[in-house]
Amino acid sequence: MQPALSQSPAAPAAPSPVGAVSGSFARAVSSAPEPTIREDVPADAVADRPKLVRWAWLAAGWTLFAVGVVGVVVPGLPTTGPMLLALACFSRGSTRLRNWLFHHPRFGPPLQRWKEHGTIPRRAKVTALAMMTASLAGILAFSSLPPWGKAGVAAFIAVGMVVVGRLPTADRTPSGGRASDPAA
Repeated sequence: MQPALSQSPAAPAAPSPVGAVSGSFARAVSSAPEPTIREDVPADAVADRPKLVRWAWLAAGWTLFAVGVVGVVVPGLPTTGPMLLALACFSRGSTRLRNWLFHHPRFGPPLQRWKEHGTIPRRAKVTALAMMTASLAGILAFSSLPPWGKAGVAAFIAVGMVVVGRLPTADRTPSGGRASDPAA
């Protein structure tokens, strides 16, 4: 006969894996708290930074955010990349702005997918590569840039294509639906 295990009254009981499975899925999902702050950068770490440093991070974050917003409507200009960089800058300059961008209805889902899975949807990758190719073809064919300018633009776009091409790709979301990236 084994002795009964007892827990001290101060220690909370560990959740039983059986209990979590036997309960309603909706209850389990609704009870999960939504993250409100970045786990790896405490809010006080942001507040402890010198004010000038925080302002520099905020300026960089807003600049990258603006580039990402313009990328929504301008073909060939990326959106998710600048938004990821803006998120990193906001994480160092303002926890509130980081949370705002991370939970934004339009720009948040791709950032959350990147954080959770580290992948981009195949459709977003193909679209990005096609738009960069079309932009490069248009610049080479119709631009009045000098040859060294066209070579510089081509090199810049080629680096972007290599970076996008090397990113891990997801065909489907974890829920089984098609992966869609409205901000790509």
